[in-house]
Amino acid sequence: MTLQHFSKALYLSSAISYVNMGTRVRSAFDDCLELLDDSIEALSRSLSTVAPSNGRGAGGGSPADVVTWLSAALTNQDTCTEGFDGVNGAVKNQMTERLKDLTELVSNCLAIFAATNGDEFSGVPIQNKRRLLTENEDISYKDSFPRWL
Repeated sequence: MTLQHFSKALYLSSAISYVNMGTRVRSAFDDCLELLDDSIEALSRSLSTVAPSNGRGAGGGSPADVVTWLSAALTNQDTCTEGFDGVNGAVKNQMTERLKDLTELVSNCLAIFAATNGDEFSGVPIQNKRRLLTENEDISYKDSFPRWL
Protein backbone atom coordinates (compact mmCIF):
# COMPACT_ATOMS: atom_id res chain seq x y z
CA MET A 1 0.00 0.00 0.00
CA THR A 2 2.78 2.43 0.89
CA LEU A 3 4.56 1.71 -2.37
CA GLN A 4 1.35 2.41 -4.29
CA HIS A 5 0.94 5.74 -2.51
CA PHE A 6 4.49 6.75 -3.44
CA SER A 7 3.95 5.74 -7.07
CA LYS A 8 0.73 7.72 -7.20
CA ALA A 9 2.40 10.77 -5.62
CA LEU A 10 5.22 10.60 -8.17
CA TYR A 11 2.76 10.27 -11.04
CA LEU A 12 0.55 13.14 -9.87
CA SER A 13 3.54 15.33 -9.05
CA SER A 14 5.05 14.76 -12.48
CA ALA A 15 1.85 16.11 -14.00
CA ILE A 16 2.61 19.62 -12.74
CA SER A 17 6.13 19.72 -14.20
CA TYR A 18 4.92 21.94 -17.08
CA VAL A 19 3.91 24.76 -14.71
CA ASN A 20 6.03 27.89 -14.93
CA MET A 21 8.19 27.98 -11.78
CA GLY A 22 10.88 30.19 -10.37
CA THR A 23 14.41 28.84 -10.17
CA ARG A 24 14.21 27.95 -6.47
CA VAL A 25 10.80 26.30 -6.81
CA ARG A 26 11.92 24.37 -9.91
CA SER A 27 15.02 23.13 -8.08
CA ALA A 28 12.97 22.01 -5.07
CA PHE A 29 10.40 20.38 -7.36
CA ASP A 30 12.99 18.49 -9.40
CA ASP A 31 14.77 17.35 -6.23
CA CYS A 32 11.45 16.18 -4.84
CA LEU A 33 10.69 14.08 -7.92
CA GLU A 34 14.12 12.48 -7.72
CA LEU A 35 13.67 11.79 -4.01
CA LEU A 36 10.26 10.24 -4.64
CA ASP A 37 11.80 7.99 -7.26
CA ASP A 38 14.58 6.99 -4.84
CA SER A 39 11.98 6.27 -2.17
CA ILE A 40 10.03 4.01 -4.53
CA GLU A 41 13.22 2.05 -5.20
CA ALA A 42 13.98 1.77 -1.47
CA LEU A 43 10.43 0.60 -0.72
CA SER A 44 10.57 -1.92 -3.58
CA ARG A 45 13.81 -3.36 -2.20
CA SER A 46 12.27 -3.55 1.26
CA LEU A 47 9.18 -5.30 -0.03
CA SER A 48 11.15 -7.80 -2.09
CA THR A 49 13.24 -8.63 0.97
CA VAL A 50 10.30 -8.97 3.34
CA ALA A 51 7.96 -10.79 0.96
CA PRO A 52 9.76 -12.01 -2.16
CA SER A 53 7.46 -12.68 -5.09
CA ASN A 54 9.20 -15.91 -6.09
CA GLY A 55 8.44 -17.53 -2.73
CA ARG A 56 12.03 -18.82 -2.41
CA GLY A 57 13.39 -17.08 0.63
CA ALA A 58 14.71 -13.57 1.15
CA GLY A 59 14.79 -11.14 -1.73
CA GLY A 60 18.45 -10.17 -1.39
CA GLY A 61 18.57 -8.10 1.77
CA SER A 62 18.83 -8.45 5.50
CA PRO A 63 16.53 -7.01 8.17
CA ALA A 64 19.13 -4.29 8.76
CA ASP A 65 18.96 -3.41 5.05
CA VAL A 66 15.17 -3.08 5.25
CA VAL A 67 15.46 -0.70 8.20
CA THR A 68 18.06 1.32 6.25
CA TRP A 69 15.88 1.49 3.13
CA LEU A 70 12.77 2.49 5.09
CA SER A 71 14.77 5.12 6.97
CA ALA A 72 16.09 6.46 3.67
CA ALA A 73 12.56 6.74 2.28
CA LEU A 74 11.50 8.62 5.41
CA THR A 75 14.49 10.96 5.17
CA ASN A 76 13.73 11.57 1.49
CA GLN A 77 10.26 12.82 2.38
CA ASP A 78 11.63 15.19 5.01
CA THR A 79 14.23 16.48 2.56
CA CYS A 80 11.58 16.99 -0.10
CA THR A 81 9.35 18.95 2.25
CA GLU A 82 12.25 21.05 3.55
CA GLY A 83 13.16 21.99 -0.01
CA PHE A 84 9.99 24.07 -0.18
CA ASP A 85 10.68 25.98 3.07
CA GLY A 86 10.42 29.70 2.48
CA VAL A 87 8.55 29.21 -0.79
CA ASN A 88 4.88 29.95 -1.39
CA GLY A 89 2.61 29.17 -4.27
CA ALA A 90 0.66 26.51 -6.09
CA VAL A 91 3.57 24.11 -6.64
CA LYS A 92 4.43 23.99 -2.93
CA ASN A 93 0.77 23.50 -2.05
CA GLN A 94 0.31 20.72 -4.58
CA MET A 95 3.50 18.93 -3.53
CA THR A 96 2.58 19.23 0.13
CA GLU A 97 -0.82 17.71 -0.64
CA ARG A 98 0.74 14.84 -2.61
CA LEU A 99 3.21 14.04 0.17
CA LYS A 100 0.84 14.46 3.10
CA ASP A 101 0.38 10.83 4.14
CA LEU A 102 3.65 9.38 2.83
CA THR A 103 5.75 10.25 5.86
CA GLU A 104 3.22 8.70 8.20
CA LEU A 105 2.96 5.52 6.11
CA VAL A 106 6.73 5.01 5.97
CA SER A 107 7.09 5.83 9.65
CA ASN A 108 4.48 3.18 10.49
CA CYS A 109 6.21 0.61 8.27
CA LEU A 110 9.53 1.33 9.93
CA ALA A 111 8.07 1.11 13.45
CA ILE A 112 6.32 -2.18 12.74
CA PHE A 113 9.33 -3.75 11.08
CA ALA A 114 11.75 -2.56 13.77
CA ALA A 115 9.45 -3.82 16.54
CA THR A 116 9.42 -7.33 15.06
CA ASN A 117 13.17 -7.41 14.30
CA GLY A 118 12.18 -8.51 10.80
CA ASP A 119 11.86 -12.14 11.86
CA GLU A 120 8.13 -12.54 11.49
CA PHE A 121 7.95 -11.16 7.94
CA SER A 122 10.79 -13.04 6.29
CA GLY A 123 9.52 -15.19 3.47
CA VAL A 124 5.85 -14.54 4.15
CA PRO A 125 3.95 -14.20 0.89
CA ILE A 126 1.54 -11.31 0.65
CA GLN A 127 -1.85 -12.63 -0.17
CA ASN A 128 -5.27 -11.17 -0.26
CA LYS A 129 -7.43 -13.23 2.09
CA ARG A 130 -10.72 -11.67 1.03
CA ARG A 131 -13.42 -14.14 0.37
CA LEU A 132 -15.11 -13.36 -2.92
CA LEU A 133 -18.11 -15.08 -4.40
CA THR A 134 -18.07 -16.46 -7.89
CA GLU A 135 -21.16 -16.98 -9.90
CA ASN A 136 -23.45 -19.63 -8.35
CA GLU A 137 -21.06 -20.24 -5.46
CA ASP A 138 -22.33 -20.31 -1.89
CA ILE A 139 -25.60 -18.58 -2.74
CA SER A 140 -28.87 -19.98 -1.64
CA TYR A 141 -31.29 -18.75 -4.28
CA LYS A 142 -34.10 -19.02 -1.79
CA ASP A 143 -33.07 -15.82 -0.07
CA SER A 144 -30.14 -14.61 -2.26
CA PHE A 145 -27.70 -14.50 0.65
CA PRO A 146 -24.48 -16.51 0.90
CA ARG A 147 -24.78 -19.52 3.19
CA TRP A 148 -21.99 -18.29 5.41
CA LEU A 149 -24.01 -15.20 6.37
